[in-house]
Amino acid sequence: MAGIDMPTMEDLIARFRRWAAVCSLDIAFNPGASEADIAAAENALGLAFPADLREYLRLANGEKWNSEGLIGGWRLLELKFIVQEAQTMRDLAAEGAFDDNTNDETPAIKGLWWNPRWLPVVASGNGHFFCVDLDPNHAGTVGQVILFLHDDTARYLVAHSLKEWFARLADDMERGLYEIVADEDGYRRFNSEALLWSSLEGRTLYRPLPENG
Repeated sequence: MAGIDMPTMEDLIARFRRWAAVCSLDIAFNPGASEADIAAAENALGLAFPADLREYLRLANGEKWNSEGLIGGWRLLELKFIVQEAQTMRDLAAEGAFDDNTNDETPAIKGLWWNPRWLPVVASGNGHFFCVDLDPNHAGTVGQVILFLHDDTARYLVAHSLKEWFARLADDMERGLYEIVADEDGYRRFNSEALLWSSLEGRTLYRPLPENG
């Protein structure tokens, strides 16, 4: 999205709320985190958060745990859970839990099974994360968003920044790319796993991209 005016984070969160309301989704954001809470999280992890992540957290500190999940049923993590998930993955890596695993390196993403400078910001609930990457490979960008799947050797570049990803998601939501459909059991699902059709990579990971994608 280089070369065009980027919407504000406040506008993007408002657009997410409107889209959820139109789709009758029970999406509930937490109130924004304080500067002190964000600083404490940075201190706990020894990392400086990108400006757009800080801005987002000040406006909406993730989703409430009983929310239906904005990102294709996955939940935007509250600050305390960002720290908790990041520390858990760090501890597992330090204990050698991933020593036998191999990962595919790409020009944008380093070939590590888990990088201690990845910040999980969206969680599936079963071990998959969208992460803000603070340690990219030579062709990557600090603050880029990547997809971590615990059972896949590939890591996918989702967007060059959190704000870019949110802007693309909002645009695609509003143009009708994503629908909520009921399966044979009446369970309401998104028509794309984790809204990956708005991703730079991994766009056909679960299902083929629709003709208008």
